[in-house]
Amino acid sequence: MKVLVIRLSAIGDIVLTSVVLRCIKTQRADCSLHYLTKPAHAHLLAHCPYVDKVHLFDGSLRSTLSNLRKEHFDYVLDLHNNLRSAFWRIGLGRPSSVLRKRDAAKWLLTAFHLPVQVSHVAMRYLAAAAPLGVTDDGQGLEFFLPPKPSPLSIPNQPYVALVFGAQHFTKRIPPEGVQQICLNLSMPVVLLGDKGDAAIIAQAGLEWPDNVDNRCGLTTFEQSARLVAHASAVITSDTGLMHVAAAFGRPVVAVWGSTAPQLGFEPFRTEYVNVQISNLPCRPCSKLGHDRCPRGHFKCMLQHSWPTVAHQAELLSTNPSPAPAT
Repeated sequence: MKVLVIRLSAIGDIVLTSVVLRCIKTQRADCSLHYLTKPAHAHLLAHCPYVDKVHLFDGSLRSTLSNLRKEHFDYVLDLHNNLRSAFWRIGLGRPSSVLRKRDAAKWLLTAFHLPVQVSHVAMRYLAAAAPLGVTDDGQGLEFFLPPKPSPLSIPNQPYVALVFGAQHFTKRIPPEGVQQICLNLSMPVVLLGDKGDAAIIAQAGLEWPDNVDNRCGLTTFEQSARLVAHASAVITSDTGLMHVAAAFGRPVVAVWGSTAPQLGFEPFRTEYVNVQISNLPCRPCSKLGHDRCPRGHFKCMLQHSWPTVAHQAELLSTNPSPAPAT
């Protein structure tokens, strides 16, 4: 049986599909598993033992469909559920199933702040795969790094990985908050982010305590993931490395801003603590985040007690599980 899984983006969403890939591959011995994603995310699947072939969206819906038709799939598992994935799913004309996005429930939560709880997206991925005879194996996420890692210096003592970056402003821990977390941690901190995050930190002009190893803009995604995998605890906002941390079984302090765990994206099957300002009538205001605070005050991040965030990380670091071999 040849199955096509469709998930175009983003980093965290693709990492979250790992539970489905494992369950399909281990429970359906006859399955050849293919995956369609964007070129920018192919590296996330390059070393996954469950995926037999990765297909890339080349920018043309029709050209991509033409290439997919040559594979003669038996089943299509659409874990993206948008207009593009529907075009391919319908165009392939094969039996299929689709992720339930629960957009109406998310809208009620973000627009009217009703007490709605959306089931975790990993469980909804599994539900979409149920027609294949796939059931939940009770295990967590997985993320596979290259067998020959690129050169990387990993601290030889317990440390906290602090993920500064996020795609959207209203999910990002403010630079001043990052500084306060570091000042209140008694253990070493490895600060992670991309070149854009490095520029934001540099522009803030903050001084960092001696316990901080600022690697923003200095590591590849693979290297950042490896540093997360070896951390005693990970402090992160709602971003892709949060799910990478969960995949390696790292304890997570999840710092929430404009989004919320009720939207179904909190750390999956790892030890974690959610830190959020729960008495703000305006949050959550988005399921993905905004480039600016719609109200102009950004209280959902600025009102956090950063010493409390640091304390939660140190509590989780007390008896961390052994770091996986990477």
